[in-house]
Order: sequence, then structure tokens, then C-alpha cells
Amino acid sequence: MAKMYLAGKISGEDYKNVTSKFNYYMGIYKNMEDYTKNKVMLINPLEHINKNTEWAEAIKQCLELIKDCDSILFIPDFVNSNGCKIEHYYSTILNKKIYYTKAYKKEIINQINAEGKLLFEKLGD
Repeated sequence: MAKMYLAGKISGEDYKNVTSKFNYYMGIYKNMEDYTKNKVMLINPLEHINKNTEWAEAIKQCLELIKDCDSILFIPDFVNSNGCKIEHYYSTILNKKIYYTKAYKKEIINQINAEGKLLFEKLGD
């Protein structure tokens, strides 16, 4: 079964709102026909990473989850998240199939990737 990682802004947000937002997208997935659900398993990082984990460690754990996925789905607020920018860049390095819940101009995606690359390189420090 293929795995798809769900990416959205978490840090700096009220955790109750974050949970609500991720549950919304998981709910859409869970309401799809069984045919689709049997083809792709959606991976929610909130179900795998403790909410009290320090930011850099949480991002590293997210990257490990992404490594094990076939694709990644970015929800609209990812453009305002440094963590998501890193996830986006990392996904391109690994040649993961990338999906968006909203259409973005190529220039915006290129900018996000450039910022993500710089943030990714700083993660090792």
C-alpha cells in the first residue's frame, strides 16, 4: 500500500486548532470510497510525534516519516511554515510525488524550495 504524508503548519499555532485542521483533512480522506482508501494510507505527523518535542527534533522525525512515504500532500498553510518548507525541499531531494490542496504558481513553489533548502542545511547545525 502506498503512503502519503500530510504536511501543514504546526509550530506557532494553537495545538487544538492544529489538531482540528489535520483531523479535517484526515476526515476527507476517511470519507473517500474504500477503493481509494485501500490504495493510499495517509500519514498524519500528529499521530507519530509528541506535541512537546523540540522543533528541530520534531522536523527530523517528520523527515523520517517522509522518507518512508511515496508522496506528500501539502495543505494551504504550508507556505507560512519553515518546517513545511524543509519538508517540501526534502521531498524534492527524494523525488517524492508532491500534491497540493490548492494551486500555486511555480515561482512560489520555487521560492519555498529555496527557503527550505537553506533551512534544511541549518538543521544539521
